[in-house]
This record gives sequence, C-alpha cells and structure tokens, in this order.
Amino acid sequence: MGIVPRVRIVRKHRPPGNPNWGKTGVKVIATSHPTCFELLCRELGLVELSDMMQSEKLKVWARNHHRSRYIPEALLDFWELDTNFEYGDLSI
Repeated sequence: MGIVPRVRIVRKHRPPGNPNWGKTGVKVIATSHPTCFELLCRELGLVELSDMMQSEKLKVWARNHHRSRYIPEALLDFWELDTNFEYGDLSI
C-alpha cells in the first residue's frame, strides 16, 4: 500500500456581504410566481370577479384556506368569511 500524503485544503477568507453591492450594471431579475388562488382560478377557468363569486368550488376552497392563503378581499367580503385572526388573547 504505501504512505498516503495528507493534503490540507486552505480556503481564502471572503469578507461578509454582497460583493455586487453598489456596482452599476448589475441586473437583478425579480420573478414572481402565481399564488395558490391564482392557480386554482386558472384551473377552474375563472377570469372575471363575477365568475369567481358564483363558483361553488372556489368558495369551498376559500372557506378552507382563507386563514392561510391569499384570497382577494372583495371575495372574502362577498362570501362573509372572517378576516380577523385571533392569536391567544390578541386580535388583529
């Protein structure tokens, strides 16, 4: 077998922070993804707000997810879903 030499890897220390901070010409491309609500509306073929208000499937989904997912306030008001969240003794 023989002797196996030990190799030590030395890494150069990088200062903290974003190296591109303050540099001009650096382009940041922000991407946005559709919300669960938007994906469901697309799946159900709903585009207009009036169609969304009449959709029973969307209403059931909204009733189950209105505390954890984005739903337009106009629909929450139309379906009379509670938008006040209580955390212990505090209400927001």
